[in-house]
Amino acid sequence: MHCRPSVAIGDRKGARMIQMLSALFMITAFSDQKIVLPWEFNRITLFNNQLYFASYTGSNIFFYHDDRLKTLTFTDDPLFVIDAFYFTPFFLYLTDGRKIVKYYLQPALSETIYYGNSITGFCLLESGDIVLLDRRPDRVLILDRQYNPRISITDLPAKDITATASNIFILAKTDVIITDHHLNVMHKVPIPEMMKRIIVAVDRMIIFTPGKRYIYSFDKTWHKVMFEDTIQDIATDGDKLFILEGYGNTVRLYNLSDY
Repeated sequence: MHCRPSVAIGDRKGARMIQMLSALFMITAFSDQKIVLPWEFNRITLFNNQLYFASYTGSNIFFYHDDRLKTLTFTDDPLFVIDAFYFTPFFLYLTDGRKIVKYYLQPALSETIYYGNSITGFCLLESGDIVLLDRRPDRVLILDRQYNPRISITDLPAKDITATASNIFILAKTDVIITDHHLNVMHKVPIPEMMKRIIVAVDRMIIFTPGKRYIYSFDKTWHKVMFEDTIQDIATDGDKLFILEGYGNTVRLYNLSDY
């Protein structure tokens, strides 16, 4: 998910919240607010109040506008694997797990800015730097605005990564590791079970695994939230959760404050 303003759990108050980690509460979520999509997708993101969707492979990113899906074509390769993608006002960044590609929205040009071995996640900082996870050799790497390596941590197997205006959140096997933008570790939050993705919204962290019917939401303690259908991906605007459910052809809306 796209980097968002600083949240409470990443600052000094966050230390007290982490110390309060104790019992695990379970909630069941229901929603009648939904968007039915004409095709199946496996990724969703939100940028400038606009929902964007991607299939596992393809040459297009889709966006929902005026109750219709429209397309943005970024490559001629219909088999391009879309592991993750992020928008900025002028660029679209994508990874297929082997490289990160920067696509210029106007004019329609692209360049490869990083080649890796097995990229499991990346995000953008407000500075323009890119933070990425490369599984071989298990490192977290920050690229500067010229896409040169700036800082790295090695021997850290991680599943996913996201960031806010002041912190980076690294989802590892047993913890969420919270660092500053120089990868100095500030806090570690133990997680209830190993999960594959993380988002951060307002005052909480959310971890989940595609294909499961539940998430864990952290706000002083972990809450397990059950849903009606399996989860493919999640986006947030800070107030609502947009959950891509089932086979990837339904988006349900939930009030984040409820969970």
